Amino acid sequence: MQYDRYIHYLIHKYKLYYDAEDAYQQLSIDLYLLTLKYDDTKDFDQYIKYQLNFKAIDYTRKTVKYYERHMLSDKHIEISKEDDDSLWLIDAHHLLNEYEYTWLNYALQGLSVQQMSQLMNKSESSIKGYRQNARLKLKPL
Repeated sequence: MQYDRYIHYLIHKYKLYYDAEDAYQQLSIDLYLLTLKYDDTKDFDQYIKYQLNFKAIDYTRKTVKYYERHMLSDKHIEISKEDDDSLWLIDAHHLLNEYEYTWLNYALQGLSVQQMSQLMNKSESSIKGYRQNARLKLKPL
């Protein structure tokens, strides 16, 4: 319980809002495992905070890789004559550049600008720019 606030700090630092509960659970497990590995030659508090920080970074990287692998793509879209949304997404793919299309995928998944920023390793202002450009290009559709 002593490191509960520190774990929440790491979740906010690395913007793990979308998976906050999973991140909290994983970092709590990591904390327990780190206490088992601890040797008396190091300062316990400094050791735990240093190691948990890297565990949070690892979790962030795994999350990014997961979203990149499972991101919506044309091969995942089933096209039916009744489903105009599928056709619209394929048209959108041809109109948008890579970043704008990635923004669209994340927006359709309900992610915030902050979460997109973290997943795409871009600044929030860049994400907002992709959003603005994508909306302008998609307006005629």
